[in-house]
Amino acid sequence: MDQTKNVFTIQTFNSLINGMLSIVIPLLMIERKIDIVTIGFVFSVLPLVFQFIRLFFGAISDIIGRKLFFSFNSILNIILVTIYYFAFSPLEYLFGKITEGIKNASLWSVNRASLLDHRKDKKNVLLKLMGIANIAYAVGMIIAGFLIAWLFYENTLIICIFLGFLVIPLAFMIKGLKKRKLCIKTTFNILDIRKKSKIFKSFSLLSLIRGLSIGFISGYIFPLFLKENNFSVEMIGLIFGFNMLLIGVFSIVPQKIEIKKLILYGGILYSIVLFLLGLSAYYLAALLVVILGIIRGLDHCIFETIISKLSNVKSYGGDVGMLTTGLQVGIAVSLALSGFVITYFGFLGLFSSAALIYAAYFILTYQTFKKV
Repeated sequence: MDQTKNVFTIQTFNSLINGMLSIVIPLLMIERKIDIVTIGFVFSVLPLVFQFIRLFFGAISDIIGRKLFFSFNSILNIILVTIYYFAFSPLEYLFGKITEGIKNASLWSVNRASLLDHRKDKKNVLLKLMGIANIAYAVGMIIAGFLIAWLFYENTLIICIFLGFLVIPLAFMIKGLKKRKLCIKTTFNILDIRKKSKIFKSFSLLSLIRGLSIGFISGYIFPLFLKENNFSVEMIGLIFGFNMLLIGVFSIVPQKIEIKKLILYGGILYSIVLFLLGLSAYYLAALLVVILGIIRGLDHCIFETIISKLSNVKSYGGDVGMLTTGLQVGIAVSLALSGFVITYFGFLGLFSSAALIYAAYFILTYQTFKKV
């Protein structure tokens, strides 16, 4: 199989599994009487583990090659779902989230980089990867809603384990030549942000602000929000699934639109819809969650375009890791706080905070790239 197609196929199966877990796990934790504040803390661990593991995996893969990390990811898919199958306490779910962070990091540390290694159309191939990832994630969500209703949570997890086995042969088919001998000094040189450009450093900080906003609408937030609005499990899967489907489609569609216009108009729409979401209920809430998918797709397009422009050909893995570190730290902080915000200020406080923070992000990003 062609290397690019193989990477896309591996990404499809991973995103399908992750999409199913994104519906199953938060609803299963609520079903097992774990409180919202604890759920927020458990989910906040994932982006931190994911990012810091990915940062080093990405830098190491720039030295020794990508294949090892694809193989590691394929095995962890099965281990992860098995952990969730037997989890009942917050500590067990925490262990699951740590494993999920390592599993996702092993893939995302090399998937972008392995495509950039072999392709000249960097922006297009990255946008296609994100489109595939989000569409497969959406399909997983939609499937999960119906599977939970028909087969219950545990049997849905067994199906995820089966899908995990399908990734293993694909991962071992990846062609990965060892580039050079692993050296700790070389690894840290790749991760030395002092050697990066001023705009690289600026965007690393801007991604932190973006993460603080996204964290308030990530993880368990939308499944819980829709459940609070009395939607069934099937409808939660459908609504959230369409949200992710539109993210996938609209992260690819606006490729030819000027980046500065995307930042400006996308940012305004994003902030307005998030604020309105906090004031909405039931059918209007569901509609706005779906519409938000279009705007988040534009946001993904902007982010991937910027990454493709700022990453260096000799250190794709490390550069992508550094550019997204702030993002994941921001998401982790917001997720950790989200349970408290919902408990004391409700979803209006949560979504209004996300809207205000995102407004700051897009204004600063527009000013930064206006000069480029």
